[in-house]
Amino acid sequence: MSYTGEENAPAPPMPMMGPGSATADQTSVVSGGKLGGKGGKGKGKGKGKRGGKTGGKAGKRERMSRSARADLNFPVGRIHSRLKDGLFRKQRCGASAAVYCAALLEYLTSEVIELAGAAAKQQKTERIKPRHLLLAIRGDQELNKVVSATIAGGGVVPNLHKALLKKSKKKSSKRAAPIAERK
Repeated sequence: MSYTGEENAPAPPMPMMGPGSATADQTSVVSGGKLGGKGGKGKGKGKGKRGGKTGGKAGKRERMSRSARADLNFPVGRIHSRLKDGLFRKQRCGASAAVYCAALLEYLTSEVIELAGAAAKQQKTERIKPRHLLLAIRGDQELNKVVSATIAGGGVVPNLHKALLKKSKKKSSKRAAPIAERK
C-alpha cells in the first residue's frame, strides 16, 4: 500500500477487442498489416492505382457493358441475373451462358421482325400488327416449330381445303377424227 493515492486511480481504458479489430502495435494478416494483405506501397502486380506501364489517366479504360463487348443490343447482365434466379441453391451459371442466350434471343427477334415487316409491307401498311406476326411465324417452317403459342389478335392462317376449290373443266384429249379418216 502506498500513500500516493494510486489505489483509487482509474485504470487506463482497454481497447475493445473483437473480430477484425487490432491496435496500432498489433499486425494481422487479415487486416493487411505488416505481414500480409493487399494494399500498401508494395511492388506487387495487384490492381492498384499506380500499376501498369502507363499509369495515370492514360491507363484508364472506359467501363464497357457486357452487351457492348459482345456487340449485342439485348441486355446480357439482365439475362444473366434472370438465369441465376431460375437455378437451385448450389447450381451455377457461367458468364458465357448469358451472352449466348442474349445473342440467340436477339437473332430470333430480328428474324421475326424482318418477316413480320415483309408481311406488313405486302398488306401496304407501315405498322406491324399481331396479324403480321402470326403470318410471319406460321409462314416460316422453323419458326413455327419454335413458337407453338397462340398470338392474341392474330387470327388464323388463310387456308382453303382442296375439296372447296372450284373444279376446272378438263378438256378431253380425244378429239373428233377428221372427216377424211371417217370414210
